[in-house]
Amino acid sequence: MTTDFTEIPVIDFGHFSNGTNEEKLKVAKEIGEACRNVGFFYLKNHDVPQQLTKDAFAQAKRYFALPLDVKMKHAMGPPPDGESRGFSPFLTEKFAAKGDYKETFHFALELSKDDPDVKKGAVLYGPNQWPDLPGFREVIYDGYYLAVKELANKLCRAFALALNLPEDYFVSLTDKPMANMSVMWYPPQSRDEPIDPHLLGEYLFPFIILFQT
Repeated sequence: MTTDFTEIPVIDFGHFSNGTNEEKLKVAKEIGEACRNVGFFYLKNHDVPQQLTKDAFAQAKRYFALPLDVKMKHAMGPPPDGESRGFSPFLTEKFAAKGDYKETFHFALELSKDDPDVKKGAVLYGPNQWPDLPGFREVIYDGYYLAVKELANKLCRAFALALNLPEDYFVSLTDKPMANMSVMWYPPQSRDEPIDPHLLGEYLFPFIILFQT
């Protein structure tokens, strides 16, 4: 149950990544209190480079500028190849009543078609679909996604300590995570457009990392 609060906590995660054991426990306690009492928190000194984030946004802008027929070549489709991976055009996702007024490119942990979970048709596992756009995957996945995934791994360690569990409690449970990343483009709207507000439905994920713009 959350309690009244006046601002979202700002937590210095550098003290967890590079601090003493006492400092790590202090940060874990702050995270635990934020999760229990607020539900959100900001992280600073999280080790995801600012330039890498800027590069990822630049690549996203390049991608969404592609012609629609090019993006539709790697549209999301039936499992296993297209499940939760690929391009989703305007109004196809349904968090808003009339469909979401956005384009989205979804991808997740890179898995080959020979991966055991992919071969047996495990839900949400499958190979990503990448556009023929030089530099896109290298920045978006090899750079930004893997950097944020490493941050998520550290957060799992902090969550464990916040729950008075061994720091590595979640390690064996997150060695092959269904960590999905969605790159989205919301075009500007006029006041006269009969489009529902930008909504995001409830997600059944342990946690979500958002970049503050």
